[in-house]
Amino acid sequence: MRENSQNYDDFLILADTVYHRLKHDYPNLPVMMTFQDQSYNKTKTEVLHITQSLMTYSDYMAVSTYPFWLYHQNNTNSKPDNIPSNWLTEMRDLAPQKPFVVSETGYIAEDLVIPPYQVNVQGNPEWQKIYTQKLCQKANDLNAEFICWFVYQYYDLMCQQITNPPPYFLVWKDNGMQDGDGQARPSLNVWQEWLTKNLIGNRELTLRQAQ
Repeated sequence: MRENSQNYDDFLILADTVYHRLKHDYPNLPVMMTFQDQSYNKTKTEVLHITQSLMTYSDYMAVSTYPFWLYHQNNTNSKPDNIPSNWLTEMRDLAPQKPFVVSETGYIAEDLVIPPYQVNVQGNPEWQKIYTQKLCQKANDLNAEFICWFVYQYYDLMCQQITNPPPYFLVWKDNGMQDGDGQARPSLNVWQEWLTKNLIGNRELTLRQAQ
């Protein structure tokens, strides 16, 4: 969806209608959009511009981030050192007056190979562990209210049961802090350690695992 298109104009009408109707009926209900921090078909400048223009309809700066695969690099590795230094910060800074959350994230613990997209990104459990620590620390530094790790367990069984699953399903397939047999990966220990910490003064950073 691009700006200055009918689809985008229709989306703005939808966003405006839903946001203001909810606020009218439930004035104390927080409403948020989730914003991706990168795009397949938009530059970073375009992503930031569109995100900022939509903040009118969101009470939170809510970021969806999967930095193991930078979309302009299809054949690479997911070493967390490759994550840009302004990761998360540039999104938070678009609306510093609003609460900041990481509404969706994950990190591969095995190689990500998607032949139709010509994608081959190396991954392993150790890099996932390092990312988890980096994520929790950065979110805490930015005063985030919560983190949601989108795929808690490797969903190979679901992919086996779906006939011809779409290729993009593979993006999340190996993101789990547990493998396909339910065995904990090293990242889970990091996650659980952060759950025990008292953070940001008297407020705690909330960690949530989508089931």
